[in-house]
Amino acid sequence: MDLKELGAKAKALLQFSPFERRVPGWVGVDLSEGCAVAAVAPAAAGAKPRLLQFAEGENAGEALSRITNTDFGLVAVVPPSDYSLLLLERPAVKDEEMAQSLRWMLDARLDYPAAEANLAWLDVPAHEAQGNRPRQLYAVAAQKSVMDERTRLVEETGRLLSTIDVRETARRNLAALVEERSGSGVMLLVAEANGLQITVTFQGELYLERFIPEKVLEERSVGDTEARERQAERLALEIQRTLDFLRRNFPQVTLGEILVGPLPPEIGLASGLASRLSEPVRSLDLCEYFDWPTDSDFGKLEVQARYLTAIGAALRYRDARPA
Repeated sequence: MDLKELGAKAKALLQFSPFERRVPGWVGVDLSEGCAVAAVAPAAAGAKPRLLQFAEGENAGEALSRITNTDFGLVAVVPPSDYSLLLLERPAVKDEEMAQSLRWMLDARLDYPAAEANLAWLDVPAHEAQGNRPRQLYAVAAQKSVMDERTRLVEETGRLLSTIDVRETARRNLAALVEERSGSGVMLLVAEANGLQITVTFQGELYLERFIPEKVLEERSVGDTEARERQAERLALEIQRTLDFLRRNFPQVTLGEILVGPLPPEIGLASGLASRLSEPVRSLDLCEYFDWPTDSDFGKLEVQARYLTAIGAALRYRDARPA
C-alpha cells in the first residue's frame, strides 16, 4: 500500500493513494467517538471557509449518509489509540533515508515491529538562537493492519478514502486559520475525555504538542465550584510551564493569545485560566471563522466541540498539494 500525506506539510505519509487529486473541498471524518463528519469548502479570496454540512452517527456509514458532497475528498482522523506521536531528535540522514532511520529509532518504543508501521513526520522549525542544538521532529507511527482496517470500515460506505490524518495536525489546521486572521502565534487548548491537548502554531507551522492528563470534562468538576477552581490552578500551572518552555526553546515565536476550544459554557475553563495567566485567554467560537448554516445549531459551543476535529481535518485544502 502506498503511503499518503499526513496532515499538511508532512514529510512522509500515513496513507493512501499515490497522489492527492484536486477536489472542490474536503469531508473530515472524526472516528474518535462514534463518528462526526464535516464538509468544508475552501475560502474564496478574502472570505471565510464555508462549513456546508455536518452530521454524526454511530459509525461512518450512518454519518456520511447525511453528507451530500460526494465529490469532496475524504480525510479520516483516527483515534489517539491507533497511533503514537513522539518528539525525536531528527536523524542526520537524507530525506530518502528518513523512513528507515526512524524505524530503527522507533523499534524499541513501539509494541509491534517497526517494520509493520506506517510512518509520517513533521519537522519542528529551527531558529538561529538554537545554535548547534540538534533539530527535532514529530514522528507518527501507526500499525499498517490497524490503518487498513480503518480504511476498510470507511470505504464500506461506498466513499473512497483519500487520506488518513491525526488529531494533532487536524487541530493545527484550525490554529493556523485563527493565526492567519490574528497575525500572531496561537496556543489552542482542546479538552478531551482524558485530558487537555495543547497545540502551538506560528506562521502556519506546528511548534509544540503537549497533552495534560486532566479530566476537564468530568461531571464532578462541572458542578463543583471548588473542584473547578483547583483544576484551573493545576492547569494554569502546567500551561505556564509550557509557555516558559516555548520561550526558552523558540524565542522567535510570538503568541497573541491562548484559545480555549469550544466547550459547554458551564465548565468555565476559559474564565478560570484568564484570571490566572498573564496572556490573553478567550473561548474559541468557530462561527467567527467560518461561513456556516445559520439554520443549524452550530452556534452552540457544545455542538462546535463535537465537530472541531472533523472541521480541522477538512481544512486540509489550505496547504495540501498533489504529490
